[in-house]
Amino acid sequence: MLTLYPAKKVITMNPSMPQAQAILVEDERIVEVGTIELMQPWLNAKPHRVDDSFKDHIISRFKAEP
Repeated sequence: MLTLYPAKKVITMNPSMPQAQAILVEDERIVEVGTIELMQPWLNAKPHRVDDSFKDHIISRFKAEP
């Protein structure tokens, strides 16, 4: 099952996409980082849940910050 983690901001460390809106995880592996709109093909194709634990946090490579 997919788990979508929306966040206040995701700092990606990728120069072509330095910030994102959410992280999508399947079986403890990140499968997508970006906007929720870009994740729609995944979300439409597979069962998923939304975990709002980080909705008010900034996620960086190392930790989640308020």
